[in-house]
Amino acid sequence: MRRISRLVAIICIVIFVVFSISCTNPETAVVKKNYFDLTGFLDKEISRLYKDSFIVVKTTSINNSMDQHEMPWTDWRKEFALFYGSDINKSAYAGKYAIDTLEIDSLQRKIVYSSTDSALRTRILEVTYELPENEVTLIYVRNYSHNAMITNSEDLYFESGATYIIKTKRRLVLFGETTFAVKGDLVKKQHDYF
Repeated sequence: MRRISRLVAIICIVIFVVFSISCTNPETAVVKKNYFDLTGFLDKEISRLYKDSFIVVKTTSINNSMDQHEMPWTDWRKEFALFYGSDINKSAYAGKYAIDTLEIDSLQRKIVYSSTDSALRTRILEVTYELPENEVTLIYVRNYSHNAMITNSEDLYFESGATYIIKTKRRLVLFGETTFAVKGDLVKKQHDYF
């Protein structure tokens, strides 16, 4: 009986030691990003937009019918949902994008991530940086998907702190083509004091 209790105690100690060694603090774990961190970039932009009280003046076009309105409050995460959905930093996408760096001039650099797999929805992600600060000034995303019933293409532009544009073209086999565009101008909210 003593041998069994001693054996159980040793096994418990070994299990405790193994688990305590293998545990890592999630705050200190660093995840390596294979490509540009679009989600992290958007999260920082959204924090700044809320902090600096930005609103959006939105112009929409559906099949060339235009409308413009000012949105006094914006859920930026919903507003940028298509951008978030275009993030290519997923473990399944590792090695599926070719990376090309272009020096536009002495003040700008563009990094282009091009899909090498035609099954991926996000075909191109271009990130333009302002030098020497290496600040992101422009994001361009080209999404494309196709099946027997529908073809969908999206062009997304995000100019940091200024504007974003979403252009969508959808072709349904039975209903034809629909075009949709949104331009959002980011404007600092004017406070009414009187």
